[in-house]
Amino acid sequence: MYFRKLLTFIAVALSSRISADNIPVVDLASINHAKIDVNTVSVSGLSSGGFMANTMHYVFSSKVKGGGVFAGGPFNIGYNVTSRDFLPAYAVNVLASVLGRSQSELQAQTAFLSDQGIIDRVTNLKGSKSYVYQGGVDPINPECEYISQLCKVRCSVIGSIFGLEPFFNQFPIFHCTVVGLSQKVVNIYKHFGSDVKYLRLPFGTHGVPTDNYGSACHSYNIIDDGLNKCGIESIFEMFAHFYGKDYKKPISSSTPYTGTLYNFDQSPFTPSGNAATDFMNDYGGIYIPLACDNVNATCKLHVAFHGCYQTIFSNLFYDRWAVHAGFFQVADKNNVIVVFPRTAIFALQLTGTSNLACWDWFGGTTTSTIPFKQMPQIKSVANILNAIIGSNVFD
Repeated sequence: MYFRKLLTFIAVALSSRISADNIPVVDLASINHAKIDVNTVSVSGLSSGGFMANTMHYVFSSKVKGGGVFAGGPFNIGYNVTSRDFLPAYAVNVLASVLGRSQSELQAQTAFLSDQGIIDRVTNLKGSKSYVYQGGVDPINPECEYISQLCKVRCSVIGSIFGLEPFFNQFPIFHCTVVGLSQKVVNIYKHFGSDVKYLRLPFGTHGVPTDNYGSACHSYNIIDDGLNKCGIESIFEMFAHFYGKDYKKPISSSTPYTGTLYNFDQSPFTPSGNAATDFMNDYGGIYIPLACDNVNATCKLHVAFHGCYQTIFSNLFYDRWAVHAGFFQVADKNNVIVVFPRTAIFALQLTGTSNLACWDWFGGTTTSTIPFKQMPQIKSVANILNAIIGSNVFD
């Protein structure tokens, strides 16, 4: 509790309205870039960004062709299809509440939202690509749901390695539901016909696996920006799954990049015209590979959603994640423009508690009935994508 309060204090003191050092701030419309192949738009995200990427994939399934979920969870866990709004319980205590929603319930609600036209038709997901990562020792997004703190032991790799399941099963306090959030993401994607690639690392944690950058693979360390050195270029693996096996692999996720990262003002793309009002940071980022810095070229488009905290401290959290996760290196090799929308700190409407720059995948920014596509952050990202594409594809 003390640590969380300290982070909140520091975050408010520094303010979320930032621009990364040495990165030019430009008008998004003025950036010289290639035409976008609208059939190649994909999304990915870490933690709350993983939830957001999954949400964007379902909400805009007719436009988004691939979704990457790193240490995230399934779509619509905070939505009440009866009242057509977001459930207060999810804004009050999100994680405690989401663990109680079954896979069958989520599938049925997603189908209902599709039938009602609230999201794009789920039939679009058939054959679409999805990539899901789960770490076996993730302390934030555990591998299985649990009903008590003691149950975490059973959910961990320790319990499975030492064969302690028979012992756990003798005591009700250890009884668990053994399908965690990432596994639900996989199962629900498969239910709707998506082509899923599932990466599970027994000693992985809450982050994005890289080949040679970040903290140890098993170490959850927020100072290392959610990047874990696991000997795997997971961002490349994700893109190769989305776009084909002939995708070119960079030497490593730390290979010097040759394109340009720009910052751009996000306010013109928010519903109100003011980033802070719509729970967005002043600045978003866009990476243009050298080959895509040409109006006569055609390139792919990817959206990368950061995790919580990462836009509170400009260089400390956000920049190292963006640079070293592997997005730039894969983009250079394969002509992909990558956009990095950014959130800001906001107070949950129902509780007044601070959200440390997470993405709103659960309806915390609203207290009234609102369609998914009109949620402030989703609408802002859709407008950004439309500006990059040059037409109102996301509507």
